Amino acid sequence: MSKKSSSNVTIKVVLFLMATLYNLKPSLKKYLKSAEGWMNFSVGIRTESGSIEQAIIFNNGKVRVSGKTPPDVSVSMVFVDDTAAKEMLSATPNEAMNMLLRSRMRMDGNLGYIQLFLFMVSQLTGKKNHEAQEKEKALDRELKTKGYTCPDPEMRNELSRRRKARLKGARVDPGVKYLEGPYLSRYDLDDFPRLKEFVDIHFTTKPALCHERPKLLTDWHTENGFEVDGKGKPWVPELRQAYAYKYLMENRKPLIRKNDLIAGTTTTKDIGVVIYPDGAGNTIWGELLTVPNRVLQPYDVSPETVDILHHY
Repeated sequence: MSKKSSSNVTIKVVLFLMATLYNLKPSLKKYLKSAEGWMNFSVGIRTESGSIEQAIIFNNGKVRVSGKTPPDVSVSMVFVDDTAAKEMLSATPNEAMNMLLRSRMRMDGNLGYIQLFLFMVSQLTGKKNHEAQEKEKALDRELKTKGYTCPDPEMRNELSRRRKARLKGARVDPGVKYLEGPYLSRYDLDDFPRLKEFVDIHFTTKPALCHERPKLLTDWHTENGFEVDGKGKPWVPELRQAYAYKYLMENRKPLIRKNDLIAGTTTTKDIGVVIYPDGAGNTIWGELLTVPNRVLQPYDVSPETVDILHHY
């Protein structure tokens, strides 16, 4: 058995405090329930070396902490070391996901439950997360005023170098008509006014969250089940996905935008944000609901969309 570190006690205390608050405060307890009933799941937190091992379990509106990871745990967050585990305690939802990309942690299980857990953590640290997000936005605005589109100096230099090093196409096949270069180096956006208008709309219109996809998929799964069908028979995942997709495409609102040459849109909005409940649609929870009693609005958000997100 691996020797537990002092960080194990720290993680346990933090999780115990979280469980106590969710058990006692109605303003927090409401987040434990969706339209389908109580959200039952568990999250394990441990390090690769085993110096930390704790779990928090949500079951029928009650939250408790365990020093052992349940064998049927919904998801485990496995950190590279104690330092990474403690970083998670103060990380914003976005920073927490970046830890995955930087290999500071990995996960075993369903990624959706990590997002749900981070959302619940954000309800306790909303003000701090909001301040951190505002600092990130301020830095982004400062960089844009200086003409930078990438916050990483090394990446900016690399992108600049690549633009100057683009290869020109050479004429090698007689009788064949083609553009001079594979990167269309002689052209810019002004040569394509229709596309330029789309780009202008993209950067000047406030994005709107579209709940059409999650609403339709929720309706289908409510009627037909997820793990098992209406008769209690386990679904074949590929078949379930095919039927759900068929229902989605048969019931979506058909739209053709002005100046579109190809019919069809991914959302019902001019500039819409797609939510994939069958993937990781709840990743936007951290942006929508990081301040207690207030909804942040980097997007246009309808009450229906928030209800759909709470379902997941």
